[in-house]
Amino acid sequence: MKPLFVMLLFCLVNMSSATAENKTPIVEAFLSLINHKDVLLLESSHCKGLLNETPDKTIGDLLSSFLAMPSENEKNVHVINSSCESAQYENAKKVVDVWDCRLTVTEKVVTPGGAKEDIIASMMFAIIKIDNELIKNSLRCF
Repeated sequence: MKPLFVMLLFCLVNMSSATAENKTPIVEAFLSLINHKDVLLLESSHCKGLLNETPDKTIGDLLSSFLAMPSENEKNVHVINSSCESAQYENAKKVVDVWDCRLTVTEKVVTPGGAKEDIIASMMFAIIKIDNELIKNSLRCF
């Protein structure tokens, strides 16, 4: 699992060498998550329940689990989708402009009768547009 995380980190660090105006909100979001990989999931009240179901303790652990999630059947395919929308977030009685982002892993199950997709993991979070800082309490895990 760690080699996969290191490979993702390498790719994202290489993307970070682009100028700020070339980065998309999704690239900024992933860079922010990686920069905060040691943040404990316990720091977000919306991820505490997840800790009973998974050994993941940090954002980095959770990202690694998302990327290394095995399929139950070799015909099944995991798809990772990400999106960010412009939003506002009230933080410490101050409203800030943020990117509200979602990372979702779906499993496309192939059967003789066709295919269907099931969401198997999802994480939502907000990063402040000005400095790309993760708002730790905005982390939501499903």
